Amino acid sequence: MKFTHQLDNSSSIVFEPQRSHAGIFTNRKGKLTYYYVTSNGWQKDDSSFSGCKVTGDISAVYEPQRSHSAVFYHGTDGYLHYYYVGSNGWAHDGSSFKDCKVGGAISAVYEPNRTHSGVFFVGSDGHLHYYFVNSNGWAHDGSTFKQKCHGDISAVYEPQRSHVAVFYHGDDDYIHYYYLSSGSWAHDGSSFKDSKVHGSISALYEPNRSHSGVFYHGADDYVHYYFVHSGSWAHDGSTFKAQKCVGDVASCYDVNAGHSAVMYNGASGNVVLYHLVNGSWNCNQSLTNDKVNGRITMCYATQRGMVEAFTENSSTGSYYYHNGSKHVYDDGSFKH
Repeated sequence: MKFTHQLDNSSSIVFEPQRSHAGIFTNRKGKLTYYYVTSNGWQKDDSSFSGCKVTGDISAVYEPQRSHSAVFYHGTDGYLHYYYVGSNGWAHDGSSFKDCKVGGAISAVYEPNRTHSGVFFVGSDGHLHYYFVNSNGWAHDGSTFKQKCHGDISAVYEPQRSHVAVFYHGDDDYIHYYYLSSGSWAHDGSSFKDSKVHGSISALYEPNRSHSGVFYHGADDYVHYYFVHSGSWAHDGSTFKAQKCVGDVASCYDVNAGHSAVMYNGASGNVVLYHLVNGSWNCNQSLTNDKVNGRITMCYATQRGMVEAFTENSSTGSYYYHNGSKHVYDDGSFKH
């Protein structure tokens, strides 16, 4: 199975309201590691996650019912693992997800309709699998998503439907979209035919459009963007031409700008950021101090009114945010 993420350098950033800051989960030589901020600055926790080492993708999510973040990841036993904060600190669930081993990407999402997290992943059978909480227990759906997955996936909660949706790279090399319609899963594999997928996919909910949107690495090696306009899917394959894409793509909704923002690994090896300024796309082409060769992950930081991001390279991670006048870097706190 083709999978373009470099998962040895996988990470996931999530905004943590209880700290008014971002938290970062990452793979440090097979060890799940959590970076978080206290009054003394960045703290590192790699001792709380001894249940199973990491061998693939990581996806973090903030859980309001616990007032803390949680994380799903691909363990060395081949199965999905889940760490969350219980009454006695970090708790590990490595037994609830045994219906199918993990074969690729993982995408976690908080589901307000269930007051719990859910998670999608590519199974070892090449199909998309979905775990969700129903009647206080984990339930598994491994039969809904008929089109096999050929690469990345990205899940999103859609308030207009009060349910999750998922975008993924089908084995026909196009984007596929599953969403809830009239109480049942509906499939759209026909609206995204302007460009085939070559790599990473990043979906998000766009309040300005009351619908989801999706960015992805296209077969022409440029970033493409589908969004809903006047009730129909629209395609933008022309805006993001500053550099070709050679790796990961990440997006988040920038509340301050009232629009989505996207980052990707450019041909220069640096991160390229596109965000809206005064109603027009603005491009910044040099956002890292070192070359990126792994995951790019981003979130919106309420306390700064700007996106925060974390990128991986061979020796360290780079965290950065905007302080109102320039991007601020921290390359020293996240060594492999």
